[in-house]
Amino acid sequence: MIWLIFIAVIILFRVLRPWIPSTILLDRFRTQRDPKWGLWAMLVGVAYFGAAYGCTVLIDNGGPEWLHLFVLIGICEGFRFLFHGFGIYLRLSAARRKERRAARDAEGQASSPGGYEALPGDEHGPTHLGRTSGALQA
Repeated sequence: MIWLIFIAVIILFRVLRPWIPSTILLDRFRTQRDPKWGLWAMLVGVAYFGAAYGCTVLIDNGGPEWLHLFVLIGICEGFRFLFHGFGIYLRLSAARRKERRAARDAEGQASSPGGYEALPGDEHGPTHLGRTSGALQA
């Protein structure tokens, strides 16, 4: 029985997914190439928590009991946006870090093909001077 309910929910979600506003918004946040969109997704999650809190205040002041449904939806969507926003931020930050590392490695290989860079004018500093014979230091 639970398996049939689970399958029905999956099918319903797949059919309704293109028209669910929160899913559309999360898809838009995920396709952006800037980690700041993760922060905006988390702020939308905070707004959902605020709406859920507002509904609880209305219920406590004698509002209709069916507002509990909006409280449940607000809390679920709030956590969804918070977790997805944090994941978006981590994933895009890691991708940017990887791109910077690849660019730095490519830049380093372009300037010195052998991996070693000679000092200007063959000046090797005190380590090279320490290995010369005393006769040459006149």
